[in-house]
Order: sequence, then structure tokens, then C-alpha cells
Amino acid sequence: MTINKNFKELLEKKDVRFTIILGSGYHRQALGGNSILSSWELLLKQLDPGLKTTRFYPLDYEQLILKRGLEENVSWVEGKASYKIEKQISKEICHDIECAQRKALKFNKEKYPTWIFNPKKVSDIISLNFDTLAEELCTSILLGNKPAERKVSIFESTNDGKMEIPFWEVKSENDGSIRFWYPHGSIHEPYVLKLGTREYAKHLADVETLRKFSKKKEKEVNTDTSWYHQMVHNPILILGAELSHSEWDIWFALVNRARNFSKEKNQGFINPIFQMRDKNYKSDFRRNWF
Repeated sequence: MTINKNFKELLEKKDVRFTIILGSGYHRQALGGNSILSSWELLLKQLDPGLKTTRFYPLDYEQLILKRGLEENVSWVEGKASYKIEKQISKEICHDIECAQRKALKFNKEKYPTWIFNPKKVSDIISLNFDTLAEELCTSILLGNKPAERKVSIFESTNDGKMEIPFWEVKSENDGSIRFWYPHGSIHEPYVLKLGTREYAKHLADVETLRKFSKKKEKEVNTDTSWYHQMVHNPILILGAELSHSEWDIWFALVNRARNFSKEKNQGFINPIFQMRDKNYKSDFRRNWF
């Protein structure tokens, strides 16, 4: 493994803490690619083995919702609205993931890399997964298997009312804490997971709202923080996440982050973004960003 020189230098600074963006690749070292925890395609296939996937999973998910709707209409019973079908599928996904997570923790716990759970070096973990396995591993290390504390960041807005962003904090008695954020939802609260194009598009409005609150926080110290703010102001380490074109909300946040420091006088304040990559990585559009 080769490690970037600038990353090493930042890691050695005592006052620097990273924000980690964690993807499904986190499970590959322990489980390989044959688990619904490490493969979005396997997750969708478990819901419908006959689904034809395209690797553009938000659209594949929409196909699954539409297919379910048609199947209900065929039975001459009044079909459910698409949003109700989506809620039903979300519950199925969370049930399947909970089962897979319990199995992974029971049989493969020791294979997971736990070095990332260092509160001296990491302040926040933004999980793009629906499972909470990384959080479970973190609590076993820092809290002795006690559950993380659920907290809520509340933002006041004259136009939009209140906006609440939940997170789970794992505290260590001596070394601070690590916050876990799930911008796409998780098995913690299995309502509607953000997996389809509609939910992704709606989520962009939330990201824009968080951007405005983040700008406000730069001036008002007492404002609650968010995963977006921690992504903008901390150095970022991307682990097990390709961040493909379909991750619209994360790219929207990253683009906003770059624009926030686009003026020449602000260039010295932007922190770098590092991405762990396969040794056979071929340069692509991400090269310009990370």
C-alpha cells in the first residue's frame, strides 16, 4: 500500500481530525463481494432476482418500484401508490441488512479494519451504507459494546421551518468522540431509504439548506453542526466508496465545498480530499477532485 505524502503530514498533526466518507467497499475486506453489505447489485437482486440491473442503481431501484406496482395491479386489487411501495421495500431492505449485519458481526468481526475508529484523528464518519456495522465496531472499541447516543442537530429557518438531522455519537472517556451520519438513511430508522432517483433529487434540496446553515455557522459558533459542515471544513478520507456519477448529493456537496473556497484569497484554507484506491486504478473524472 502506498500512502500519499500530504496525507502522512496531516496525520502527524495533533490538531487535525478527518471526516471519513465510508462506502460499501468497507465490507469487502471482511466479506468479499458476495454479500448484500458489499454489493448494491446483490442487494437489489435479493429483493427481485429477475430485476435487470444496469449499474446505475438509482434507476434500477425505480424499475423495481414500478415493477412491484404493476404486479399488484394485475391481481385486480387497487394498487398501492408508489410511495407506499417504496416504504414497503425500504422495510424489506432494512430487514435483510440487519440479518446480514448480525451474521457479519458474529462470524467476520475480526476481519474488519478498525484502525479508523481513532477519535484523536477522526471526528466524523459519513456512512453511505444503510447498515450500522461500522458504528457497532466503533462502540465495541470505545464504549465496550454500549450503544451510541442518538442526537439531533436542529436548524431554524424562517422559510422552511425546522430541519432536523440525526446522528449517533460514540464517546470515549479520554479521547473525545466520533459522530456517525447516515445521509441516505439507515436501519436505525427504516422509513424511506434514499436509493431511488426521486429520493436523491429531493435530498439535493436538503443539501442546499445545509450549505446555507454551514455558511451561517462560520459566523455563529453556537449553531449545530452537520455532516455537510464537517465535510466542508475537515480534510476528507474516502474509504470503500467509488463515488460514481450517481452519487448526486455527495457530488453536490463536494462541488459546493470547492466553490466555498474558490476565491484566490481562500485557497489556502481548503483541506484536501484523499481517496483509498485499488492499485489498478485508472485515472478518471475523480482525479480532478481528490
